[in-house]
Amino acid sequence: MAKRTRKSNGEGSIRLLPNGRWEGTIMVGYHPDTGKRQRVTRTGATKTEVREALRKVRAEHRDGRSTLPSKMTLGELVERYLAHKSVQVKPTTARAYEYAAAKLEPLFDVPLTKLRLMQVDDLSFALQRDGFAPAYVHRIMGILKSVLEQGRRWGLVSPNWLEDISRPRVPPPNPNGYTRDQVVRFLEAAKGHRLYAMYYLAFAAGLRRGELLGLRWDDIDFLPTGEADVHVRRNVVQPGSELVVQEPKTAASRRRIRVGSDMAAVLRAHQEQQRAEQESGLPWADPGIVFASELGTYLNTWRVYPPIEVICKAAGIPYDGLHIFRRTSGSLLILDGKDPKLVSRRLGHTDVAFTLRTYQHLYSDQYDAAVLSFDVTPAPTQLEALN
Repeated sequence: MAKRTRKSNGEGSIRLLPNGRWEGTIMVGYHPDTGKRQRVTRTGATKTEVREALRKVRAEHRDGRSTLPSKMTLGELVERYLAHKSVQVKPTTARAYEYAAAKLEPLFDVPLTKLRLMQVDDLSFALQRDGFAPAYVHRIMGILKSVLEQGRRWGLVSPNWLEDISRPRVPPPNPNGYTRDQVVRFLEAAKGHRLYAMYYLAFAAGLRRGELLGLRWDDIDFLPTGEADVHVRRNVVQPGSELVVQEPKTAASRRRIRVGSDMAAVLRAHQEQQRAEQESGLPWADPGIVFASELGTYLNTWRVYPPIEVICKAAGIPYDGLHIFRRTSGSLLILDGKDPKLVSRRLGHTDVAFTLRTYQHLYSDQYDAAVLSFDVTPAPTQLEALN
């Protein structure tokens, strides 16, 4: 029969086993699935060794670092995590989390107690082999890390290897855009297209896709000077099959942008074209949308891209989606010597430091060109003294 020994307060129960080893048991917390009290057992060659092991268990539990046995799988933890997130973020952000977390499905049936770092790394590499962009895999692994961090706080996941989760290296963004000549060639090739004004405005104002699609006519003030002010007040996103109109995420995104008389004239022409469509076609659902579908509804995001590719081919310039229009707008402002704060504000960046980092190479070119010279020729006596 195993011999029990007197225990100190909070030490747990320690006994000598028939085989000569020592075993200690301590009560810590409640099981997350059953609600019953949890026992943790440790064994060792000496009583002192077991006592020290139990002390560490108690300290980990007290600090919230303990890992209690549970039958919960990763999929169940992900489900709970997403349920908590759904009340903390916007619905569209919650959906984006769901889509990214769904890529973790190969690991959903793995119990948390059996999840290993190698399995996580294997999934990361498999996603990259399947063609997912490094930035997206980086996001998926980031969500997994957040899920496991939540599990650690709940006492379900060991903290030992959380920091070692492999996230693919994301190449730095390439803020290069089109040259002025390429912009002109694109706009010449795009003349007559139904979305010509939207593409022009993307270059002129540097708006994001969702900001362009969310514009309404009461967001545009045509000024007596011939210019116009464009107010960014909403954003259109399409996380799935459903379009969602929402407020911009940050205060910096809600902004006013002054555009020139050329852009204002293009917008007026677009407004006249739109009125003609409304009179000759089917009734429009919402006449207030600036860049609307043929039925007067907000445009699906996927409809923006095919025409751009066709126009780029006709103009003889590389196709790189719509975001390059925004990069072009920022790049040309910087090359014109505009103040970084102005560029940052027009682009809706949260802080000017991000603008400086994003367009660092362009600003570096300006720094190299900023040679300070007074062009004063030294007097002859100065030249003699120098010689």
